Amino acid sequence: MMSGMLHLANRSARIPVIVVMAAMLAGLTGCRALPARGAGGPASGGPASGGTDQARWLESGGMRREYLIHLPAGASSAAGLPVVIALHGRLGTAQGMSTLTHLDRVADRHRFAVVYPQGYQRSWNDGRPNTPAHRDGVDDVAFVSALIHYLVAADRVDASRIYVTGISNGAMLTERLGCELAGQLAGIAPVAGPMPVVMAASCHPVRPIAVLEIHGTADPLVPYGGGQVRGGGQVRGGGGSGDVVRSVPWTFARWRAIDRCVGPPTAAALPDRAHDGTGVSVSRGTSCAAGAPVALYTVTGGGHTWPGGVQYLPKILIGATSRQFDASEVIWKFFSGLG
Repeated sequence: MMSGMLHLANRSARIPVIVVMAAMLAGLTGCRALPARGAGGPASGGPASGGTDQARWLESGGMRREYLIHLPAGASSAAGLPVVIALHGRLGTAQGMSTLTHLDRVADRHRFAVVYPQGYQRSWNDGRPNTPAHRDGVDDVAFVSALIHYLVAADRVDASRIYVTGISNGAMLTERLGCELAGQLAGIAPVAGPMPVVMAASCHPVRPIAVLEIHGTADPLVPYGGGQVRGGGQVRGGGGSGDVVRSVPWTFARWRAIDRCVGPPTAAALPDRAHDGTGVSVSRGTSCAAGAPVALYTVTGGGHTWPGGVQYLPKILIGATSRQFDASEVIWKFFSGLG
């Protein structure tokens, strides 16, 4: 069995610091990955959580793929628990996603497991041509599928309550997983990453799937109105016409059409609780097939950020983190209300 630290790609020292910072996309500098321990020996849950963490790995596509799993406080195993799989952004890490979202603490309060996979060279193959994972032909859909199979077979998690969320590059992979793994998932919640153009025409889930979209209108990296993605540590030959996303309203409408929602969506503004210069409007699809809801939280003035999470880089680079609501709590409330 192999052991050691998660393999994280070194960034070139020649890249200007400002470019690296703008490209981090939820990387959370200074966060340390946990050491892998074969089949998954225990590691400290840290002061922010009363649960327990494990660093694990599995083989997928001939590669060793690492992930962290957090068990909620008081749980000796994941048996029977629902699971939220949380995907970091481009140049992020599994540990950084935990810090950004504080999902561990939410899991401890509501008793579910959280799994944080580590992307290939800190990237995911979401179908766009601008990541190392895409360049090197990494099949992240197969990786997540294999991970789900293992969690169900070995950990005996509740197979009917498996969900995926993610930010940025991780959100776009979340969109793709909703399209391609709907048979294994109960719901998805992409944050700051609408549907890429390259997957839009081919998105035909095998069944309706619950979708919660969360996006900021002032995102300087992934435009709310659609178009060219900026930053993200693009690989040579990436970007261009393939690195384009649909608008958030288009993505919301597409998921409503996929889930055969009837009639126009409802919309309501949340009260201004934080007085931080951001506002929130919640839109919901109505009468969707198989009871699969589709919802959108539009954060007016919000940036390329996780609402209620860490302001991981200065506002001038990524925009503002809204304090009007806690995205992690909202996402879990959405997932837990399904079925």
